[in-house]
Amino acid sequence: MSATDFRGGPAFGSTAERPMGMTGINLARQMLQSRPDIPIILCTGYSSQMSEEQVKAEGIRAFAKKPLTMNEIATLLRKVLDQKKTSV
Repeated sequence: MSATDFRGGPAFGSTAERPMGMTGINLARQMLQSRPDIPIILCTGYSSQMSEEQVKAEGIRAFAKKPLTMNEIATLLRKVLDQKKTSV
């Protein structure tokens, strides 16, 4: 999956560790260049390398540290999808 895959399409996507050799932050930047309206949640197991403040400054709507339970994922998805674009 590449950042360009989001230009006209999916409302939901998931990618594995270090997609295409880039960090999740870099992939999110590219996705937001193509579709600034897309809500992105960055989930990481490398939380010591970034903070929630850094992530949100990039336009990413939410930051979560792995591991996550299914309930935590569902709650986070609902919260992000319920946010208005203008409140981000």
